[in-house]
Amino acid sequence: MAAIAFDHVRLEIDGRVILDDVNLEIPDRALMAVIGPSGSGKTSLLRLVSGLRNPTSGQVTIDGTPVDYGAPWRNRVAMVFQDDALYEHMTVGSNLEFPWRAQGFDRETATDEAEATASRVGVRRFWSRFPRTLSGGQRGQVATARALSRSEPSVVLLDEPLALADAGIRRRFRSEMRRLHEESGLTMVLATNDQTEAMSVATHLAVLMDGSIRQVGAPGDVYHNPHDAEVAAFVGSPPMNLMPAKAIRSKDVLEIGTDAIHFGFPEHPIPGRVLIGIYPSDLRVAEPGTSFDHTIHVTIGRVEDVGSMVIAYFGLGRHPGVGFSAALPTGSRIETGARVELTWVEASLRLFDADTGEAIPM
Repeated sequence: MAAIAFDHVRLEIDGRVILDDVNLEIPDRALMAVIGPSGSGKTSLLRLVSGLRNPTSGQVTIDGTPVDYGAPWRNRVAMVFQDDALYEHMTVGSNLEFPWRAQGFDRETATDEAEATASRVGVRRFWSRFPRTLSGGQRGQVATARALSRSEPSVVLLDEPLALADAGIRRRFRSEMRRLHEESGLTMVLATNDQTEAMSVATHLAVLMDGSIRQVGAPGDVYHNPHDAEVAAFVGSPPMNLMPAKAIRSKDVLEIGTDAIHFGFPEHPIPGRVLIGIYPSDLRVAEPGTSFDHTIHVTIGRVEDVGSMVIAYFGLGRHPGVGFSAALPTGSRIETGARVELTWVEASLRLFDADTGEAIPM
């Protein structure tokens, strides 16, 4: 068992608040991905769990036992650091054997266990190479294997282990990470800026912004039901569009610039100024005959063909812009400067209070 709990945790470094009143529960055997902008406090949060840093106030526990900051090795936590921290004078094999030897195991046992871990993580082919001969992504894989090369860790912390990896390595390792988690039953916490990585491997997702936990839940739930506009604008790639609008309840319309779209308003009061949230993947080029109150008029500012989709960036009305985006099917013939009518998938619109940013229940 290795449930992790943060109870009103605050962390200050040199007078600067890094984490502020963090309350977070990570269930036993979960694979929790912590996402947030650079500087949001993800690495500091992991270091508190590992015992490498002491909170200013509050408490972090593993299975109800406070984390030991005096002797962090007692916490049975394995951590992959952002800078990988491999021993450059040792081969990959020696790097993986070292944790076992340090725990008092004989050389034969250390080699057997390290080889088994290397095979599971997919780095057995690097066994005789030195870290300096590996790419950044390969080093991240080896660092992850070394973190798992210790006797019975209860928690594995991963601090952007593949930040320098190419797309192919990241894709393969995502599959390996999920498999390792399912087979080992370990509690894992992954800090990452990679939205695809977080959404594809995690069983739980936490959004950390400005040192505060903004939302926690299943990845799909956080994606489809963001609590506020800032979370909506961060989660997803591309993220949700947030279009300023005026809500006119008496006419059942939302005015977006010169467009007025029909909208079924909820029973409870809503403010006059709102943000309409809609993911780029839910936008479509309107077919001829689409109802006028189910379209918005835009002008394309830039087009990117990324292979799997065409991302069209646009401004509202007649003014070209790149403030919003639509993820359109491959082969869509959209040109910069074109004026286009867009429509959306039914029931895909979200509303947020323009002043507070809070989601408006639908």
